Amino acid sequence: MLKWIITDWTAAAMVVTSALVLYAVVLFCVRVTGLRSLAQMSPTDFIWTVATGSLLASAIVSPTPPVLLATIAFVTIFVLQWVVASLRQRSSSFERVISNTPVLLMDGPNVLENNLRRVRVSHRELRAKLRKANVLNDTQIRAVVMETTGDISVLHSSDSDEYFDRDLIRDVETGDCHNPCGGKPKHDG
Repeated sequence: MLKWIITDWTAAAMVVTSALVLYAVVLFCVRVTGLRSLAQMSPTDFIWTVATGSLLASAIVSPTPPVLLATIAFVTIFVLQWVVASLRQRSSSFERVISNTPVLLMDGPNVLENNLRRVRVSHRELRAKLRKANVLNDTQIRAVVMETTGDISVLHSSDSDEYFDRDLIRDVETGDCHNPCGGKPKHDG
């Protein structure tokens, strides 16, 4: 039982050495692959995060895998992430296969209830996002979209006559939207 609490100095030195080497490897790989490896998480980003975190933790506190094998595994994971990101950029069909589709949650001031239920977003969460975007009333809302990363974007303007470029929601799944989505909100009276 005492062995779980204390350790010998050689093991402690190896943990420090492994942490330093693997930290440098991860930092190098992030610099080479760019900011994409640190962006908000898509499904592939989630897999990458879990795999690298697990590998890093195992390699730092245990002699298995050895630092060299962990380095090879890190580089392989980062190369895979770079290849997937490159394929996503070049092929819209590949992008559709591995990524979620953005979903329209509000068309102007109209909440799209079926879409909200489908993506499991509550009215409370939706209101919180509207507040965070500094929306003061529903006539300011042009569109609310759940993005592929799970984040919610609020497109709004205090000027109801301001042009809204519908191209911004071109690739967004509209679901139960019956109006021309992204149109100018209707005012009563």
